[in-house]
Parts: sequence; structure tokens; C-alpha cells
Amino acid sequence: MTFFFYHYARACCYYSPFLFVLGTALLHALSPFLLFAFLLFSLLFFFFLFFSFFFFCDSVYYSNLSFFSLVWSKINIKHTVKKSISRVTLPIR
Repeated sequence: MTFFFYHYARACCYYSPFLFVLGTALLHALSPFLLFAFLLFSLLFFFFLFFSFFFFCDSVYYSNLSFFSLVWSKINIKHTVKKSISRVTLPIR
């Protein structure tokens, strides 16, 4: 990305030295933000790839059940077990 802006600024010097100076100043001023944006985009893209692969493997392994439905079924199982235990212990009190 910096390579592109550097050559863009160099190309501006053929038209006007002022544009070259302005482009170079903007490049140096914005390069930390451009680097941060590039790193953030790369990180988000990596997480997107990782989680999409994870959900794909998960859906194949659990025969087209998604990860969220698996978690929800575990929550429902815990709730059902809790309810059944409370039904058993209720008459004892």
C-alpha cells in the first residue's frame, strides 16, 4: 500500500512539484493509520476465515447442526436435568 502511494506521489512531480510535496507529506502523515487499518483488516479477515472453517467442520461433524444449535441443545439439556432434579427433590421437602 505504501509502495502504491509512494509511486503516486512520484508521478505527481511530473505535473506539479507542489502535488509531489503534498502527496509525500500525506503519505508520511497517514502511513501509521494505513498500517493500522491494514493490520485490523488482516486480523478481521483471519478471524472470518478461521471461524468459517470452524463452523464448516462443526456442521459436517454434527451432521448439519450448527455450533449455536449444539450449544443451545446443551443448555436445554442442563435446564431439563435441573428441572427433573427439582421435581424429584420437591416431594422430599
